[in-house]
Amino acid sequence: MTEILVVDDDKSFLKTMVLGIKSISPSLSVLSAENGLEAVELLKKHCFCLLVTDLIMPEMDGFELLAYVMEHYPDISVVVTTGHSIPDAQSAALNEAALIVLFKPFALQELTLTVSQLLEKQADGGTLFNVSPGTFMQLINMEQKTCTLRIEEKISGKMGILFFREGRLLDARTGDQQGEPASLEIFSWDHISLSIQNDCQLQERRINRSMNALILEATQLKDEKAAGTIAPFSKTATDASQSSPAGGKENNEKGNNTHQRKLTEITDRLQNNSDLDGFIQNISHDHRWNGVLSQLMHVGTLLKTGELKAFSIITGSVSNYVIIPSKPPTVVTVHAKCPKEKLYHALE
Repeated sequence: MTEILVVDDDKSFLKTMVLGIKSISPSLSVLSAENGLEAVELLKKHCFCLLVTDLIMPEMDGFELLAYVMEHYPDISVVVTTGHSIPDAQSAALNEAALIVLFKPFALQELTLTVSQLLEKQADGGTLFNVSPGTFMQLINMEQKTCTLRIEEKISGKMGILFFREGRLLDARTGDQQGEPASLEIFSWDHISLSIQNDCQLQERRINRSMNALILEATQLKDEKAAGTIAPFSKTATDASQSSPAGGKENNEKGNNTHQRKLTEITDRLQNNSDLDGFIQNISHDHRWNGVLSQLMHVGTLLKTGELKAFSIITGSVSNYVIIPSKPPTVVTVHAKCPKEKLYHALE
């Protein structure tokens, strides 16, 4: 759902503008405020893509609201409406900020046409449905893409925004959360629709951790929450089987033998490769990577990239992970300087 905020102290005109903008598309959610203070409170709770605001209002006028939006929400497009002449200095400031100004009285059709054009411009990158945010972000990172992603979680209706410049995650926002906490929330969502805007108004980077590390943490937190417990990362599927009910002991032993053979095969292959001496730190099975694997495979199916053989998680620390599809997934912990080409060649 695309959210738009309209602000004007004239209640009758405000209602007319809201109804006019709603008529553009049933997918639009249009909220209203009668002054800048009300608008700021709504901005903190919603992910608006467009603001339509009057300039002369009580409590907090449009100029103060514009200054606030340009500082905290530079990604939001703005349409200014006014029935007054604008001093040259303020007019120059509006022009410099590339804001659209509509002078009252204007035809409602002029407003709806302006809003429609801005929404089309924002949606120039297209919309995807039912994708995983985490795996799609990894593609953006690999392609070093600059863009703004507006995301809706279909089940809860939550909205979020991610900002990328040359593949690096600069910032995130959802509700009253911003930065890293917001990114962890968004990366944990399933069943989303995602709109791509092929530019990014942000320059400052508020998230300093690597995106892969954030995706990993979000996935683990989601899995742990679903399981109702938080387990140490080193816990493996074999460890978990020791607490299985007695009735399933025979099946567990058979499964563990298969898992162990797979683990032994990969271990022998990597440890007997002289090019990888000193780089392999640990090899184990870990069922908690199932969620990440299924998401990556889903994206691979959508993009027709072929069978997934392995993928890397770059943590930004001294150790990285290589995940190999198996049941449960095989996790190879390697030194950050491990030559990936030689590692992947050894696994083929």
